Amino acid sequence: MKSMQGMLYHTMSARTCRLKAAFRQPDPIRLLTGWSMLGIMLGTWLAERMPETADCFLLTQGLMLSDAARTLGDVLRTALCPLLILLTGIWLSGFSAFGQPAAMLLLLSRGTAFGIAAGTCFMQYPLRKALCIAAILLLPYGLCSILLLCYAVRDALRLSNRMTCMLLRGQPPAEPANTPNDRLSAMLAVLLLALLAAGMHTLLLWLFNQPLLT
Repeated sequence: MKSMQGMLYHTMSARTCRLKAAFRQPDPIRLLTGWSMLGIMLGTWLAERMPETADCFLLTQGLMLSDAARTLGDVLRTALCPLLILLTGIWLSGFSAFGQPAAMLLLLSRGTAFGIAAGTCFMQYPLRKALCIAAILLLPYGLCSILLLCYAVRDALRLSNRMTCMLLRGQPPAEPANTPNDRLSAMLAVLLLALLAAGMHTLLLWLFNQPLLT
């Protein structure tokens, strides 16, 4: 009898574990990356249907390629400032009880900017040259910046969700909260990686911009 009870217990435990694994919450970074891909498709569509969007710095966020002569400082500022503005907006949205839509829209705007830059590149150059240009001058910084924004948005959504629960229900959600030191460390890590990514992008443009675009 005891052996039968033991077998039943282990069987139910195994099935419970499988059910928990099946209904496990999806990875937020994957969901946010998919959301960014939607922005990239939107930007590609805009570049094809409305080419004038490539001239709007607000939409392209400094990702558009240009063969004009620029100093390293200008290139770095053009790459870094829009990313820092987006990060600041995302972090500030995390301190609002209803800041989730703002954070998601800022992330979508980055994907749209990358899509406009990539779509314009493929319309201006032959396929082989456009692939080479995109692989060297667009993809590294564009995808790195999107991934960094995904992590920033994830943390902002978690913080904003806690504030929303406290506002509507009077108590925070059940999951444990990150300490202020943890949040500050995560923000500093994202900021440092953003600086490194912008520096890498500046170096790549300095080395390959003129040979590839002319």
